[in-house]
Amino acid sequence: MVHGMTASPDMTGDSHSAKGMKSTAVDRFQVVYTGHTSHAAAAPELGINASNAAVLALNALAMLRQQLPKETNMNAFISLGGEATNIIPERTVVQVELRAYDLGIWRDMKKKVLNCFEAGAVATGCSWEWESTEHPYAPVVSDEVLAGLWDENFAQRGRTIDPEVRLGGGSTDMGNVSQVVPAIHPLQTFRGKQSPPHNPAFTEIAASPEADDAIIDGAVTMAATVVDVALNADLRADFQRRKAERPTGATQAKFSA
Repeated sequence: MVHGMTASPDMTGDSHSAKGMKSTAVDRFQVVYTGHTSHAAAAPELGINASNAAVLALNALAMLRQQLPKETNMNAFISLGGEATNIIPERTVVQVELRAYDLGIWRDMKKKVLNCFEAGAVATGCSWEWESTEHPYAPVVSDEVLAGLWDENFAQRGRTIDPEVRLGGGSTDMGNVSQVVPAIHPLQTFRGKQSPPHNPAFTEIAASPEADDAIIDGAVTMAATVVDVALNADLRADFQRRKAERPTGATQAKFSA
């Protein structure tokens, strides 16, 4: 798989090495607090404020950030927090996203994050529960052989490869695939274009002639990489051996945080 992007200012080439692609594991879930509604002015003492539980939990997450290992990422926001100023909210929903490059760190971070949400419930007297909102993704494991072939073929398309740049921060469901199947997920730049990802300007760039050129170069390079493996008896045998050694059901196993 190939992903288009704009060039970063620190690049010495105009495209990235497939060997430098990194992605994080990601887990997305929501936490629901349930309290007790009441009139906020006439009988506040009879209410249990679910929004307060969420605010406490988010503050706990802010404090937790300092104690987390580097290269982790934690984002959350309140998607439902109340309906009127004079009604104590009985239901509040928080959306959460956790990312890390290391699976052990990622899973440990989730335990600590859930403790923060439990603390909000304990402090306010709310009940709480959490549920996944998307399937979790594992980090991408780039196959060194395929990555090397990709870089060579991409260079033959006139792309200058920057081997020093290491990219990461995003996540993809292909990470799950790469845990069991030899895979690469190179990034190709749109020459001369600058914009942050997930920005309206990037949408325009993705429809530019430079993006069209990148798509053609990427497609040809993927095909050439497959041909290289097919024509090399040793490489082909190695990939077939790895396929035979995969445990039964490995490609159908669900990945979990």
